[in-house]
Amino acid sequence: MKQSRFIVSGAILAVMACTLTNAWAGVDATISAPGASNETPVLGTGNYTGYDIETFDTVKTGVSTTLTKASNGHAYTSPVGTFIPVAGNTYASYVASPTSTGPGYDIEQANEYSGAGDTGNYMSVGSETDTGGNYTDSVLINLNGEESYFGVWAGAIDGGNVITLLNNGVTVFTMNANTLDDAIAALPNASSYLGNPSDVVNNVPADDDQYFAYLNFFGTSGTTFNEVLLTETENTSAGFEFDNPATATTFTSMGGTAFDTPEPGTTASLCIGAMVLGGLILSRRRTVARLS
Repeated sequence: MKQSRFIVSGAILAVMACTLTNAWAGVDATISAPGASNETPVLGTGNYTGYDIETFDTVKTGVSTTLTKASNGHAYTSPVGTFIPVAGNTYASYVASPTSTGPGYDIEQANEYSGAGDTGNYMSVGSETDTGGNYTDSVLINLNGEESYFGVWAGAIDGGNVITLLNNGVTVFTMNANTLDDAIAALPNASSYLGNPSDVVNNVPADDDQYFAYLNFFGTSGTTFNEVLLTETENTSAGFEFDNPATATTFTSMGGTAFDTPEPGTTASLCIGAMVLGGLILSRRRTVARLS
């Protein structure tokens, strides 16, 4: 009986570790209702302190022609923060080459790919920034302070879209290229997010094979961030089209539906560790049994 009890304990340990929801500590992610262009209509601005939102509607359309990050020559300063084009898909790309030149971010009028509410403008990085074969992979938003909330309307979501929250260059949260798409696909009402809800012809949303959603990220347990990196890893064939990025210093409650955002490597590490430990327990019990 003792041997069986130890074997079962090892198996339970492995199963528990492999089935835990391993979210990034300190950040909860939610998705607003289908068709929502931001989360404030549900929660109200009174839910936040220091709430700001950028619509890009007053920004000149087109691709900024020069990227001079050291002097912020083509950085765009808004109520949310300063948007700086990055010729690379990691934060290290920005740090390693602060004076690089490149095409810059792209500002487009609302179309089938983005533009919350089918009005005004939106920003994008990736294929839309193509200038003679050069691309801007990311835009770094230097926020206007320590924030605990970030929201963004993501249009035509693809497997190359990455959202990273940082504090002075240290990552506090990231949704990698596959997690973002997979997290929405796993929702019971995932089909409701397919197609641009603001661009509908004959009752069929435009681009109806891709997800469109307003995503929310809430810092918990005192977690704050002061930088956001929005990236398109498949820059020659796809773009990260986004609109209505919003920030807040504090919040009272979290809106939207929570979805799983596993920290890369955590699940695999726990599973492997638990299985090894379970195997060691089983092996030890069998060895003891043979010796006795």
